[in-house]
Amino acid sequence: AARAAASPLLPVGVEGAGARRRPAQGHDPGGEDAAAAASVMTAGGEGRPPRGDAVAPAAAAAAAVSAAGEGVVDGGGGRAAAAPATRTGRRRWPTHRRIPHSRIIVDGFRAALAHPEAEHHVYILTHFHADHYQGLSERWDKGRIFCSPITAALVHYKLRVNRALLEEVPLHVAVRIDRDWTLTFIDANHCPGAVVALLESDEGGGRKYVHCGDMRYTEAMRHCPHLQRFTNCDAVFLDTTYCNPKYTFPPQERAVDYIARTIHDDMQSSHDDGRGAALYLVATYVIGKEKILQEVARRCGCRICVPAAKMGVVRRLQLEAPPEDSARQDGQEHERESERQGQQHFGQQDEDSSRAGGGGGSGGSIFTTDAAASRVHVVSWGALGESFPFFRPDWPHVEELAAQAGVARVVAFVPTGWTHEMLGSAEQFPTRRKGPHVIHLVPYSEHSSYTELLRFVQMLRPKQVIPTVGVDGTQDDKAIAKMVHHFRHLVDHTSAKGAFLSAFARAAQAKRPEEGDGDERPNEDQEP
Repeated sequence: AARAAASPLLPVGVEGAGARRRPAQGHDPGGEDAAAAASVMTAGGEGRPPRGDAVAPAAAAAAAVSAAGEGVVDGGGGRAAAAPATRTGRRRWPTHRRIPHSRIIVDGFRAALAHPEAEHHVYILTHFHADHYQGLSERWDKGRIFCSPITAALVHYKLRVNRALLEEVPLHVAVRIDRDWTLTFIDANHCPGAVVALLESDEGGGRKYVHCGDMRYTEAMRHCPHLQRFTNCDAVFLDTTYCNPKYTFPPQERAVDYIARTIHDDMQSSHDDGRGAALYLVATYVIGKEKILQEVARRCGCRICVPAAKMGVVRRLQLEAPPEDSARQDGQEHERESERQGQQHFGQQDEDSSRAGGGGGSGGSIFTTDAAASRVHVVSWGALGESFPFFRPDWPHVEELAAQAGVARVVAFVPTGWTHEMLGSAEQFPTRRKGPHVIHLVPYSEHSSYTELLRFVQMLRPKQVIPTVGVDGTQDDKAIAKMVHHFRHLVDHTSAKGAFLSAFARAAQAKRPEEGDGDERPNEDQEP
């Protein structure tokens, strides 16, 4: 009863529904190999080196954009946010992990393991990628974790975190998670189960924060009614993976269409030109790139062969094959339909679509582990070659895979935003060839491009932008200053200046001695 009173999990204004705690009984059924269940996915989406709390910069606390375009210190995080401890020995949370003025930690599980007061906080996991969940294991006991139902299923299945600590929060439903704080999830357009966290407090004049986790911006987000409420929010914690003008790549729809069309056309033409059957390979992570696989299955009318370890994952992703009449629209059609899609996808469905939504199939209907049942196979990230900092094919392994499948040629795809600099013509993406084998480098990304980041910040006009990913893998002051400089003209200047003047006035008032006070001595316990 005390627990329920301290942390009600009912939707705001709604009785008897909302976040659902997973039952504490044993593991999920399915009979997957125990070793596969314990395996951890490849870290750092987009094929980049893993990122995490361990490399959080000391200056990340100051990586919020002010009206002057400089980093400012946020009162909730503190200047020494990423340092092991302050000069008084008090530990601080990395600022890009902590929501200011709260006990809420986002994707900060590794930091929690070393924090002496970790048990007094509540946690949000935005999605199931290792650079965000690192620190979680079956030994986790620091507090409740709010996440999407898909992420909850994966965290328990792969990491064996206690189900009783996993709080499932459905999309588009505001739930109270701590004291006066409410949380709403919207789809992050990243990997299955990935969410953007919208956090709002009743105190302090109504503070509002947007934490993106990892996100791919889409124009449909402009019409999300939940996100619209966070215009001029106090801060946006932004996925700055590609925060550089050189990172520009096409819409996801075009990249997905390219892969599906290439496989479909090759399957059709190979019967007529005498080249013979090919093995089609798509490199993915343990979770991610599922949009590609779904469209290939729909376009080609085939199933997708996945490794046994991945099958246990896809069964929990609530995926199903798109219907035959849902071919993806091209870029122009997508733009024209963005408002309608935004209204439907982000919570303004009509009664019929609401009844039809949710659930999502068995998750295994388009997938198989039988290599002979499909010519389209998923391979692990890196199986076709190294993709960072530039692509280097692993031709010996490609030839080995062709021999194992008994085919003369391989048509493979490496979908990642890191291939952006190798773009060829407007219609053709770059390829690497050796003999009969070809590898297509497709700039498909599940992170926002530079221009998309600008559009997202321009849409929200926040008071501050707090980067969560460093530039080119570095985390020093210069890299952060360069990164936040891109958004200096997009923040809410009026609010930022007003907050500064108010803080200045309060500081001046606090320094004014009271009447009758004698000699003032500094508080030796006060942190300098």
